[in-house]
Amino acid sequence: MQHEEAQSHAAPIHEDVLAEQQQLVQQLLLAGDEEATCTCSPSVLKLALGDLQVSADIQAQLRQLLSLGQQQHWLLDCSKVVLGEAMGQGTFGTAYRATLNASEVAVKVVHVAHEAALLNLLREVEVLAAVRHPCVLRFLGLGVAGPAQFWLLTEFMAGGNLEAWLAKEEVVAVPRQQQGVQLGGQRQGQGSAGGGLAAAKGPARRFAERLRIVLQVAQGLAALHRQNPPVLHRDLKPTNVFVDSRLHARVAQAAAQLDKEDFKLNIPSSWPFSLQTSLRFSARCML
Repeated sequence: MQHEEAQSHAAPIHEDVLAEQQQLVQQLLLAGDEEATCTCSPSVLKLALGDLQVSADIQAQLRQLLSLGQQQHWLLDCSKVVLGEAMGQGTFGTAYRATLNASEVAVKVVHVAHEAALLNLLREVEVLAAVRHPCVLRFLGLGVAGPAQFWLLTEFMAGGNLEAWLAKEEVVAVPRQQQGVQLGGQRQGQGSAGGGLAAAKGPARRFAERLRIVLQVAQGLAALHRQNPPVLHRDLKPTNVFVDSRLHARVAQAAAQLDKEDFKLNIPSSWPFSLQTSLRFSARCML
């Protein structure tokens, strides 16, 4: 029954998320505010490269990607983005809470130091711009903020990453009567019915929520695998899964595309790229 409950909520939530994502894109990029976007001019390309020494092929790929961003209205003017508090730092950049056209967004600030890092960024943007699925974090745009400095914009997830949500869920182990304070005839605070993500819940409801998140992560990965060429995540872990205020999960940080000839039994030795993954969450065959 718990499994059926999780599945019953999946479809309508997917429809709601798709509608909200489309509305956000319209607000940010296509609502008549053309000032938020910019053109792929020679000066923008020069700024993007900075002092990097890159091959002509990589320069051509960068020019092509920026031109695509201009055509699809996701090449952004960073001066229109207002950075807020830092939310975390990863291997490839620092994430910030930000606003664009009065809408909340998330911004990853990436400083590119060498050609390989630029190529990784190009691959990531190509993947993000191509994938449109309610269980994959929605890409909103890319901006060139300075010499070899890029801002990658995605939707803002109010629930944080899955690791943080699981930590908050530990609150449910505290008896309901020990949470919050008594006001009048009702108890207020984290133990109340409106206590947010960390509100006390029964074991069955908690299991159903976790099962639904697992299902949504699997659906997000399946959407990546259906791309042509397929996209493999390579670094799936709780900090790369985000949840919104309604506990709808999105997979993030997927950036590895493989051609068909890469799918062999000896995949670890045949992959044409270095693995950027976390050992704790790696498949045993990859260790």
